[in-house]
Amino acid sequence: MKRIFSLLVAVLMVAGMLVLVPSAEGDELPADATVLDYAGYIHDSYFVILAGDNMTVAELTALGHGEAKDMNYFAVAIVDGFDRILEINMTLGRPDGIKSDMVCPEYGYIIGLNGAKAGYEILASAQVGDTVELFNVDLDEIRGAEGHVALENAGFVIHSKSGESDVWLNMPITEENGVAIDEGDVDGQLYVYPAGEEDRVLESSEGNLRYSYVVVCDKDGKPIEAGNNLVFASVDESFQNEITIPAGGFAFTFYYNTSNTGNQELFDVYEDLTSMAPIYNQTIPVTNEDYTFSYADGWLEVYKAEEEAPESSEEESSEEPAESSEEEESSEEPAESSEEQQTSAPAPSTSAPAASSDAPVEDGAPIGIIVGVIVGVVVIAVVVVVIIRKRK
Repeated sequence: MKRIFSLLVAVLMVAGMLVLVPSAEGDELPADATVLDYAGYIHDSYFVILAGDNMTVAELTALGHGEAKDMNYFAVAIVDGFDRILEINMTLGRPDGIKSDMVCPEYGYIIGLNGAKAGYEILASAQVGDTVELFNVDLDEIRGAEGHVALENAGFVIHSKSGESDVWLNMPITEENGVAIDEGDVDGQLYVYPAGEEDRVLESSEGNLRYSYVVVCDKDGKPIEAGNNLVFASVDESFQNEITIPAGGFAFTFYYNTSNTGNQELFDVYEDLTSMAPIYNQTIPVTNEDYTFSYADGWLEVYKAEEEAPESSEEESSEEPAESSEEEESSEEPAESSEEQQTSAPAPSTSAPAASSDAPVEDGAPIGIIVGVIVGVVVIAVVVVVIIRKRK
């Protein structure tokens, strides 16, 4: 009886360890992912990821190498806490390729692709504002960590801001709580006014409302009101001269006319929201529910609901699709690369590499293994209980 009980305890302990032991493989990398070899800097032909709040390349490389390195032969992307690319430097070699003073933003990270290794050109086709999706990388573990660690099954994919994405439009914000402006002073300016925890009344004289288009959003980013050219109360009190922004929401305003078309795409959204109604010196309720807006750290993102495709009839569904020609199948080529050095405004996320001694970054055990182990433990426990009862 004691032996059987001891065996049962041992089996349960082993099973528990199997469930708790992390898998070295982690999530499977997508086919289009670029592999990351190390977390922390290593002076060789590898692809690396570095992280340290407001630390320069010189400071981060010193952590991983013992002395500062300039990463002159690495293509480098600076990524902020929202996984958005802020800066790209593809220049290789000295002196132009020196990157010592590039700074890792708070909660962000740096991706470095060595120019001596095939695939570093992936950053040439990326743009400022594109987003990065990390796989099997734990930023919290590598942020400011000393040394470097080999990664296993880690990588990233860049999602183009101009490609197919949930984000329909992505606009850099000129200023938060911008002051009033005069007609014709700006081209493409975009201002945001957050409400905070309480409703906020914004007067035209204190905000960018006199010569601009206005959209008011609730706490969920849904547009509730839109209009344009709210005059100052000092000019004429008979017109609307203020807006009320609901708690947790925000308003954004932008300048546009036929000679200053920097916000053409945003103006098209405005017309869609208002159904092109003739509005002047006032705002009206918005009934269009296709759009949602998000404001975060220097960027205004516009989301548009996809239109549902009409259901096809049985006759239409019975038609077999035409076979694609070889030319069509082979026409999918990567976007042309551009070696221009790009910089822009920002945008927070926490993603995933590890940084201990030489242990690879590990993820949780696959769910299939966990379920299998639990089922096995249950079966063994049942068998043991049956044996005990028989012996009694």
